[in-house]
Amino acid sequence: MSKALIRPAMLFIPFVIGYFFPGLAVLSDKPFFIVRYLLIAMVFLSSLQAETAEFAIRKEHFCVMGLNILIGFGGFLLCRALFPDKLLWAQALFFCGIMPTATAAPVVVSFLGGSIGFAVTGFLIGNILVPLATVFLLPEVCGEGGSDFLIKVFSSIVITVFLPLSAARVVRRLTGLSEKGKAIMKNISFFLWSFLLVITSAIGTRFFTEKGGSLQSVAMCAVISLLVCIVNFAAGYFLMPGKKYRRESSQICGQKNTTLGIYLALTFCDVRTAFAVVFYVLWHNLYNAGQLFIHERKNGARKRVGSD
Repeated sequence: MSKALIRPAMLFIPFVIGYFFPGLAVLSDKPFFIVRYLLIAMVFLSSLQAETAEFAIRKEHFCVMGLNILIGFGGFLLCRALFPDKLLWAQALFFCGIMPTATAAPVVVSFLGGSIGFAVTGFLIGNILVPLATVFLLPEVCGEGGSDFLIKVFSSIVITVFLPLSAARVVRRLTGLSEKGKAIMKNISFFLWSFLLVITSAIGTRFFTEKGGSLQSVAMCAVISLLVCIVNFAAGYFLMPGKKYRRESSQICGQKNTTLGIYLALTFCDVRTAFAVVFYVLWHNLYNAGQLFIHERKNGARKRVGSD
């Protein structure tokens, strides 16, 4: 297998493994909570690679957050207006569109040669502001909400984001990190991410086998999540002021915290709504696989030209 295909293949293979071994979903439950530990490790390794000067709040971050909320809640209202008897469709659109940036987004940005600091800053802002907005939007979408959710979200952010981020900055200040060290951290992050995808795929398979659902509703959730995924990545790229951070903005707008989305959908809505978020995992990672494939091919071509 060519080098350009290795990383994309490693994004697809985990879904196959998770599908055939749905029992691995138990690793996300008590007493393992391995998903949380994987997220902590990935945040630490991604933050360790970033230069301190890269961490700066920019107007593009708030543009992405605005798009995040507009696509999610605006799409929900539009769907309700056009299809008033299809609440499931509107809820599926909301949860696929409103979720904040995934922890792994800075990892993908680093693979694509973008600014890790921009992506991490966008992740931090999004995972504070978007859940806060979601607390007030959920009553309209599902008829439920409350302060308990906000407390859970903030405590989760402290454990999975702020602690490893702070630890990474301390380690970076004390030890520094060579280019070889950055490459090693990047590879470790990728393998951890692949394992996380295995667990996520197993969770999705367990949902289907245990909860069931009509083929029509499941297919519609898949279509809705695909459309929202396309809109998210495209809006993040084309609607940003300036061109400098288009790729990063596209990533932090399109790559979603689907674990949080699945949790909210199951807690406040119908299990079928969670199917849409599960499909979103597939769509945004297939897109990532395509990006990585193209990026690796371009890098390989440049190296061949340079050697000539």
